[in-house]
Amino acid sequence: MQTAKLNLESITEYELLEAALIGLEIQRGDVILKMTQLRQQLNGADGSVEGFTVAEPERQVHANKGRHRSAAVRRKMSLAQKRSWARRRRAAA
Repeated sequence: MQTAKLNLESITEYELLEAALIGLEIQRGDVILKMTQLRQQLNGADGSVEGFTVAEPERQVHANKGRHRSAAVRRKMSLAQKRSWARRRRAAA
């Protein structure tokens, strides 16, 4: 199997920001899911406490949400991360 050489300079700032946004959206979904689970543990299955209800998350979050990314998006994220690492290595040298 032959591996392709990655050109980290070919990633645009837009692609880098797009990959960062995707990663943050996934983290946000995970946080919302965990908050919902904690609220259910604290307040019971219906989320109510003495007449008050807990706010529902903005959208339904699935644990496997991150698995729906296309190969192109995963590649962009990978390249963006590698570019970031390369900048850190250059700065440290």
